[in-house]
Amino acid sequence: MKWTPKMKKQSVKMLQNAIQSLENQATTRMHYVDAYKSLLKIWNDKKLIKEFEDFIGK
Repeated sequence: MKWTPKMKKQSVKMLQNAIQSLENQATTRMHYVDAYKSLLKIWNDKKLIKEFEDFIGK
């Protein structure tokens, strides 16, 4: 399966929303952060990696 830019953007938004809503549940939140990191490795998209770094830096 090839990831389209639209699919990547939607996946990133979904993961970011989930991570933000799980602020008080550290263990579950880390699973989502790990999933986010895994997708970034697969995609190897420098723009999305920068967006992740900015997001996590919050």
